[in-house]
Amino acid sequence: MQWFFWQQIRSADREGGRLNLRLADGSTAAISLRPMTAASRDMLAHAIRQRVNTLQSSGYGQA
Repeated sequence: MQWFFWQQIRSADREGGRLNLRLADGSTAAISLRPMTAASRDMLAHAIRQRVNTLQSSGYGQA
């Protein structure tokens, strides 16, 4: 298991049953969403994208 701070996540996109997190260091973390229901996958992906967008537009965590 690996944890990420919100500041580390630059973008998130969903490809089928996987959520891809693009990180500040240029790497990508792929998270399997298959154990979740389709509705839960959609809600989680939307919530993460909204959170990342809000933090980026506020400048939070940027030097």
